[in-house]
Amino acid sequence: MIKVSSRKQFRISQLSMALLGLSLLLGSWIRVHGALEYPFLADEPRITQSGVRDMLGMGPDLHLGTGLTTQLFGVPLRNGQFLGPLWWWMQTTVIQLIPGHDDILYRGVDTRIYRVLPLLWGFVGLAAFYRLSSRLLPDPIPALVTLFLSVHDLHVYMSSKAQYTETVLFFATILMALVLVRSRVGARGCWILCFGSALALATFLVKGIALAVVMIVVIVIKIVSSTTPALAQRIDLPGLIRNVRIFLIVLTPLFVWWAGSEWFFLTHPVRVSDLGYFGHLWEPTLALTLGYGEQVKSFTTGPWYWPLLVYSHADIWPTLSFLAMPISFGVIAALVRVTKGGRRRPMYIYILVAIVLQLGVQLNKGVDGGRYHMLYLPASLLASGIFFEWLWLRAEMRVSGRSWGAAAIFIVSVYLYLMLGWQHWLFAWEFPGRLGSIALLIGLASGLLYLFGRYSSFRRGSILLVAGVGVWLSLVRGPLHWGLFAYEEPGSINPHLREIETMYHPVYRMPTVSIQSDAVYSENLRLLGYDFSLRNERLAIVTHWRVEYKVRTMMHKVYAFLNKVLDLEFDKRLSEPYHLFLHLLNKNSGDLAYGLDELMRNDSGVPVDQWSDGEIVSMHHIILLSELPTGDYRLGIGIYDFESGERLQITEGTSVGDDWLYLQDISVP
Repeated sequence: MIKVSSRKQFRISQLSMALLGLSLLLGSWIRVHGALEYPFLADEPRITQSGVRDMLGMGPDLHLGTGLTTQLFGVPLRNGQFLGPLWWWMQTTVIQLIPGHDDILYRGVDTRIYRVLPLLWGFVGLAAFYRLSSRLLPDPIPALVTLFLSVHDLHVYMSSKAQYTETVLFFATILMALVLVRSRVGARGCWILCFGSALALATFLVKGIALAVVMIVVIVIKIVSSTTPALAQRIDLPGLIRNVRIFLIVLTPLFVWWAGSEWFFLTHPVRVSDLGYFGHLWEPTLALTLGYGEQVKSFTTGPWYWPLLVYSHADIWPTLSFLAMPISFGVIAALVRVTKGGRRRPMYIYILVAIVLQLGVQLNKGVDGGRYHMLYLPASLLASGIFFEWLWLRAEMRVSGRSWGAAAIFIVSVYLYLMLGWQHWLFAWEFPGRLGSIALLIGLASGLLYLFGRYSSFRRGSILLVAGVGVWLSLVRGPLHWGLFAYEEPGSINPHLREIETMYHPVYRMPTVSIQSDAVYSENLRLLGYDFSLRNERLAIVTHWRVEYKVRTMMHKVYAFLNKVLDLEFDKRLSEPYHLFLHLLNKNSGDLAYGLDELMRNDSGVPVDQWSDGEIVSMHHIILLSELPTGDYRLGIGIYDFESGERLQITEGTSVGDDWLYLQDISVP
């Protein structure tokens, strides 16, 4: 450990306060902005309001009644995959406290009340993480890592949307980590550990189980690898009995609720979200753990590398992509240092177990979705903190000692540059453009300044400079931007990934002959035709559209005013930012085998409801045939409102009255 003078230490403390202030300002602004401005996901009001409506006697399962048993067990079991009561109870408490809660709007300001809880838990998580990191890392690294969290794409997203419980789980994870990173667990630590476990299990049962497994593995490793020679001496029997007693006291209410849930399953037909009907509590729990990807949710599971999309797709997750290399360096450092013992050894054990165990399960299942990475987000941020601590301390060394740090900065910058260039992950890459070049140049300049800077203050300033790249990218390319698209998971079903990729990396038009079409949607949007191109199991489709409005702009404004005031439909202009979908249906069974969904935008990113009269737009789509089993399929196209799910009807052409236009058959050999 390198000693610093009291004067330097004072400067570092001032720097830490400045970083904390910036974290508070940025973190609060982005999250409040998101809670107020981000468009609502299709399932955001549907899932959340479904649970709240049921508790208020307005839900779809009115045949079960609105009695106490339904409110205690039915709603938490049916709506969502949480299998825990706490989230729904918190949501209904919030909505009950607001006057006029009986009028729950699908769109509009009233719906934003559902975002209050994730927003508040997000703020609590920021403060709790700084408390955790400040006990483990030297100043000003905790403040720096908290700054990353304040603009972290994933955490911002989860704390700005209504239906996500992960912000609660994030706080529960930190409660458990506060104890797991210590060498000894006293009575106070046991209470904290049990409360964290109970909070996680009561909010989201399956993910709570995952956090509990990490807790048990860390404790066992700490006991077994203790330096005390005899195993009997490592186990404090009176302390163990005391801890078991605390555990039973804290979790008794949850045990009672689980027993009541089993009774509810046995006495009522219970459909758990979109998983199907179950007769016992353990059945959906098993389906969402060991059976995940086999029994349910197969469209979010796939190749082993799907979980790595959050670290490798900087168009969507710029901060996560930036932190990919620091996290990797931190994990390697923890693996090396854990064998050497020392005061921070429990922290290294926790980081390794939390990341390896939970990310390993995701890799094994090929789970696609950013929210699953929230479970080990505190551990990954601590790992990145180890990396920046290493850089900070090496800044005092000679040039030869700093060369490794400069090389690490170069690697972080080059990796980020490469990840900003994915047009389609693992299939198509192109040069990232201006933002990528700026990020690369700043990173390379930071590495050179770190290596050749004359004063340590300059060298440490270079660390802040390269760290600022991750913060800057999150602001210009992260949640403030993709929030406009109400971004979801980056899988084949994601309706927004393609539009973001197209915005940053336009796909070049294929030189093929267009197949003519006569279909017109909603009297205003004509499908002129489409092109096909097949190469390397990638089916590239280009659809060509033209807007054909029947009235001039000024007349449309008059009609729009009359529509709003008199509720008349003089003009059938496109009024919503509609989505286009391409579906591949199994030719034999008619089941949906593959779906591609994206917002209709022109080359400038303008949504379809704002296209000019007569404007022609070509949209590019890619279907990965490698993700399909062998067979024959029917390819069709349609347009729908993402929020309501209502499809536009075909009003002209050979398919009048349909909401799905057949294009042609596709055979996958």
